[in-house]
Amino acid sequence: MHDKKVEKYDGDSDLELPNDLRNLRYDVLEQILQNLSLYIYQDSINDLAKGRKQLAYRLFHASRKLLKASKIIKAAWKICSPYMKAGMK
Repeated sequence: MHDKKVEKYDGDSDLELPNDLRNLRYDVLEQILQNLSLYIYQDSINDLAKGRKQLAYRLFHASRKLLKASKIIKAAWKICSPYMKAGMK
């Protein structure tokens, strides 16, 4: 069963969570996107096994887009990481 909110998150998950994710260092955000991609991919495999082909197809493509987004964020991190001050979060 999929939840409607992130239970372990104290903020408003519709409004504050995206903003909080945006404020993460890009190397951390990259890892989150990679992990989310993997979890969505696993969901697509599970749905395919249950005969939900259309859903599996959509989830598979979403997982690929998330993986691509993680690679783009990684490239952004490579650009800005030299300018990050030592000791920053």
